[in-house]
Amino acid sequence: LPHVQSVAVTEPSIIQDLPVMDALPYRKQLGKRGRSLIIRGWTDSLSALETLRGYADGEKHLLILPTGDSMYVHVTDVRTPENVEQYDRYDYELDALEVID
Repeated sequence: LPHVQSVAVTEPSIIQDLPVMDALPYRKQLGKRGRSLIIRGWTDSLSALETLRGYADGEKHLLILPTGDSMYVHVTDVRTPENVEQYDRYDYELDALEVID
């Protein structure tokens, strides 16, 4: 990915309240749903933006994070917000979901 500025990884979990008589509610974690990622960056090439949009093809792609952690992800959306103050630089935001086998 070109010029990555930030990687936000969130790991959602499902929490359920089970009623217990005469006691505080019991909270139980039901399982891992997979991590979701938002990657922000920029590029100076329009062809790099088209390549990024091509990753949202429904296939799983290997992503290696700067921490050394790797995961297979589905790219769900690639946004390219316009910034008129920087005409020679194209920002992008890439949303991805981890593939859990």
